[in-house]
Amino acid sequence: MVDVETPLREWNRLNHENHQNLMVAKMAEALLSNAPQSIDQFANWFIAGIGASAAIFLSNVDKISPFLGIRTYRMALIFFGISILFGVLSKVVGTYVLSFAAMHKVIVTEVEVALKKYDEQAAQIKLAAEENKLDINTDFDLHAVMQKFDTLQTPLGRWLRARSTRKQLASANPMLETYRMPFKGWRLQVGFVLLSMLSAVSAISTVAVGISGLTNRARSRGRQLRV
Repeated sequence: MVDVETPLREWNRLNHENHQNLMVAKMAEALLSNAPQSIDQFANWFIAGIGASAAIFLSNVDKISPFLGIRTYRMALIFFGISILFGVLSKVVGTYVLSFAAMHKVIVTEVEVALKKYDEQAAQIKLAAEENKLDINTDFDLHAVMQKFDTLQTPLGRWLRARSTRKQLASANPMLETYRMPFKGWRLQVGFVLLSMLSAVSAISTVAVGISGLTNRARSRGRQLRV
């Protein structure tokens, strides 16, 4: 008797798994198309504001440092610099994530259309080859495409693409593995923005503490003079 139950159950399992992965992939695609862009725009405004504040702070060193004290001034300036550094890093990582989202959108739309046209022509070539008893390989060579694409990329871009490909081949779930690195980049982007904000708050707090200390010293001197 033919075993029908085992292949039927496996078919059902694969059907569930494939469509679950497809839904997760679409959700990930929607998130990567919108969230990183919003964070990137926020980072633009934040870096511009912190940069302007640091520029004013630095250009008025002769007026501010005697008022705050050179140690407090240097600490605040260091925190401003760290804030700008983390802001720039968030921009760099955000550019990678946004590039992935844009490229993936092109792949889903335009590349699929191009591949359909290729399949139509490949079918005609294969039919003509069979009629003339010729052996012609019409399989699409994706590896050749990636090699040509790598010649256009930077060394870092080639390394990231190769690393992502290796992880996809080694993964039991290649569809979701495609989004793993961009999601890591998105988390890094968020982390760098938060660190940039924390550094900016530290700079402002340092200035506030310096002003508070100066005010307390002035009050103390005032009391001593009255006494």
